[in-house]
Amino acid sequence: MYHCQERDNATARQRELESEVESVKDRLEASQRAWSAMRRELDEQKSVRAAEVDRDRLAAAAEGQTKAFKECLARMLSDGCIVVEPFEEMIRERVQVLIIALQDKSAVSHAFTLSVCLSVCLFVCLSVCLSVCVSVLTEQDNSQMPKWMSIKHGRRG
Repeated sequence: MYHCQERDNATARQRELESEVESVKDRLEASQRAWSAMRRELDEQKSVRAAEVDRDRLAAAAEGQTKAFKECLARMLSDGCIVVEPFEEMIRERVQVLIIALQDKSAVSHAFTLSVCLSVCLFVCLSVCLSVCVSVLTEQDNSQMPKWMSIKHGRRG
């Protein structure tokens, strides 16, 4: 009978231990799930922070490039008398002034170009006419040729 009681006690103890093992396994699984959830949350926060850092870095780089571009434009638009500061409004005003000046100069330049073209055309026409006249007059006798033409061509009248 003593052995039966020992066996019953051992069996009861075994069940208690198995129950405790199951309880510890359940707590372990719950802790692992909590750990995994916490790890995912930390990874997401890390990704968000990395994205924010990247965005801030790109914004700083873009701002630097924009500033450098404005400084370059300002230097190009400046001359000996006028210094253009690298601010958008000043650059815009200087460009507008240059466009107006270019339009005014373009109108004057266009009139001058037209005048030069007409002069060249007139010169070419007169040269052709003169060549035709000279060839016609050289075919005729020298007495009808004006003196300046005959002297020029080695003929004296």
